Amino acid sequence: MAELDGEWVALACFSAAAWHLKAREKWLGCPWRAPDLESLLDRFDELRDGRGGHGLRHRQPFVLACAAVAVMMGAGGYQALEDTCRKFTQRQLRALGCQRDRDDNYAPPSDSTFYRVLRKLDTQRFDRIVGDWLLAQEISVVVRLAVDGKTLRGSTRTDGKPLQLLSAVTHRLRLTLAQVPIEDKSNEIPAYPRLIRDLPQVDYALVTADAMHCQQESARITTQERGWDYLFGLKGNQSGILDRAQRLLEQQAFPPG
Repeated sequence: MAELDGEWVALACFSAAAWHLKAREKWLGCPWRAPDLESLLDRFDELRDGRGGHGLRHRQPFVLACAAVAVMMGAGGYQALEDTCRKFTQRQLRALGCQRDRDDNYAPPSDSTFYRVLRKLDTQRFDRIVGDWLLAQEISVVVRLAVDGKTLRGSTRTDGKPLQLLSAVTHRLRLTLAQVPIEDKSNEIPAYPRLIRDLPQVDYALVTADAMHCQQESARITTQERGWDYLFGLKGNQSGILDRAQRLLEQQAFPPG
């Protein structure tokens, strides 16, 4: 504490800043709010638990909530999910829906638990639940989406080739709202309509994609079915469209004044 003429002018303290931001943000008038995890847990109750047997230690909604938060923190793979969740405090585990064990403690799921839950999960329905929940949090960046295809590292199809996914990812936070597998001996173009149709409902969105998706059907589904806008790349591999675009750009599109 620093004083000047008997009055306090400065105060220094040492503590975890994250616990002391609420009063500051309220005073500043910040509109930010913490995500409503309880509503996400309630939605996970809609999913069927594919695990068999009795005496399951962790309920499926808790395991899914841990997996979702850990993936958002950058975890990839079952062991990484367990390692990330082991860093959660008792209070955080309780907030995610964990139940006390015999020692009256909260314990994170193990890598084998994540494996048994996720391998039998209805992934499309899970993606839809998480996507709808993100929209409900009023995160404005979810209306700017990037569509891109990636090869899933470490994956293998029945033919020995790696699995390829087409994903819709938010621009700023890089959150995956939905993803669909790219069929064998195919490419991203037929997967684009399935992906766009599976995305959560939102009044407006801008979808960006590379030149491969500069297709009439992709544009029609984006604008006519979903009511959104698109920003597609255009390259020389589609010479007819590129030449026409270059001619139109050289012309004066609107009269002056």
